[in-house]
Amino acid sequence: MKWEKPGLGVHRMPDGQDTNIVFDFHSPSVLVDQAAPPAQRYKMLGSTPEGYRAAVSADGIHWSEPTGEIVLPHFDTITLAQDPGTGEYLAYHKRPAEVRGFNRRVVWLSRSRDFLKWGEPELVLAPDEFDDEWVSRPRERTEIYDMSVYPHAAGFVGLPAILRVQQERPRATLAPGQSPLDGPLDIQLATSIDGTHWRRATPRMPMIPRGAPGTFDGGALLGVSSTVVDAGAESWVYYTAITTGHGGPIPPKRITIGRAEWRRHGFVSLDAGPDGGEVVTVPLQLRAARLCVNADAARGELRAALREVDGRPIPGFDFADAQPLQADETAALLQWRDQPTLPHDRPVVVHLRLRNARLYSLSPGAD
Repeated sequence: MKWEKPGLGVHRMPDGQDTNIVFDFHSPSVLVDQAAPPAQRYKMLGSTPEGYRAAVSADGIHWSEPTGEIVLPHFDTITLAQDPGTGEYLAYHKRPAEVRGFNRRVVWLSRSRDFLKWGEPELVLAPDEFDDEWVSRPRERTEIYDMSVYPHAAGFVGLPAILRVQQERPRATLAPGQSPLDGPLDIQLATSIDGTHWRRATPRMPMIPRGAPGTFDGGALLGVSSTVVDAGAESWVYYTAITTGHGGPIPPKRITIGRAEWRRHGFVSLDAGPDGGEVVTVPLQLRAARLCVNADAARGELRAALREVDGRPIPGFDFADAQPLQADETAALLQWRDQPTLPHDRPVVVHLRLRNARLYSLSPGAD
């Protein structure tokens, strides 16, 4: 993929040279708000030395600040999301907090309905004891540098950047622009139903691992993009890739852009071996005429049945009526004999049986 840096004439350097800079915020995050008026279709939150500020744009290039005021206290990293259920804007930003004896980087959330007035921030993600299991020396600790959040399925997926602080250098020894805290960063996974209460799996495994030492992303990963790109059968996110740890001097520190790729919506899976496994959903109101599954059943099979909320089988939609999936597909249509459409007049429960298969997601199919 080839990227171009056009001279836009929006932000000029002191020497008069055109740049591709569109606005002067630190660590900005951009959201495309499809429900907003055209002049405010693009929304941005970013950092200044005084605090976080907001900007809007019609085209993503020419930006203006609706109030010109600080909208949130503190500064540095911030990521922006939107709750598809309520329309609220969600600002996940960095503010320090005391955690087990250290003043650490953690993630705070503030909500807004109009993008102008923001609610009181609340702490939503901090390092726990599992994050510090690697620690062996005084002053070592884990911090959460930032977290990008995406609406996904019935909730949210978060990709927190995890910093392992291995060294604190005296400020008198630092080169210009160098941080005193040094250590690697990688990207892990968190999930939430409401965007406020987050769960993380143990053991803590990288969702986007660092590359080998000396490679473009061998030292630290952070600044994951605020949008997931679904490209055919894959899901992509872009991230900031650094050759050294967080506190490396420039040079040799080099910062570029990387891209992580998964199968479409393939962040996690429910796996069944040769003995099989079952998944039962909460009651669902099926609005679409069809139902699709993202699953790898190439070495086994997956079957589906529909049940009433009280567990009774729905005639024509039992396991015996189902056409088994025995392939690896990201949008396989669930089908039952002689049943072209799904029941729409009431909530139903989807019951899945898997053998030697992986289930990634269940979604409405195109009508």
